[in-house]
Amino acid sequence: MKVILNQNVENVGSVGEVVKVSDGFARNYLIPQGWAEVATAGNVRVIGLQQAKAIEKEKESRTKAEDIAKRARTLQLTIEGTTGDDGKLFGSVTSSDIADLLATHQIEIDKKFVRPTKPIRSTGSFDVELKLHQSVKAMIKVVVTAKKTGKEVAAVKEPKAPKEPKAPKEPKAAKEEVTEAKVAKTSKEAKPAKKK
Repeated sequence: MKVILNQNVENVGSVGEVVKVSDGFARNYLIPQGWAEVATAGNVRVIGLQQAKAIEKEKESRTKAEDIAKRARTLQLTIEGTTGDDGKLFGSVTSSDIADLLATHQIEIDKKFVRPTKPIRSTGSFDVELKLHQSVKAMIKVVVTAKKTGKEVAAVKEPKAPKEPKAPKEPKAAKEEVTEAKVAKTSKEAKPAKKK
């Protein structure tokens, strides 16, 4: 089936192109997503007029992506993760985590365009590819460090607070009176009550 692409589709074509794809791919994926239209004679004429606008928009998009790529290449992102004794993370650093961290640096990118070269499951330095445009990619460094756990924090010596002075001791005579009163009280309770 011949379709006209409304936007760039990876491994298929770019905006305004008339491409031949399988019927199922067109009906089940491209057309429902709004990424393509069936290439009829009327649609081809309308698309011809819109193609000039789309090409201009595409140039602007590419220029913007190149500017973002220049900024991204200078970044080195640092992520802290909880690790075990062997330096492996509990879980992993995902594309979503990296996209959120990029957003703090004013680089908005969808997580599906953040592609680590290999899964990030341990501490260290990793290369991550950002696909900003169909033909614009940027590589950034992501450094994963270990968070300090409770044991490590406890191992760090904190200055001790000064000790409070102890309360003065009671005189021995007062203690003896208290113990005699307790003994007398318990001996009264121990006697069984008389029955009438």
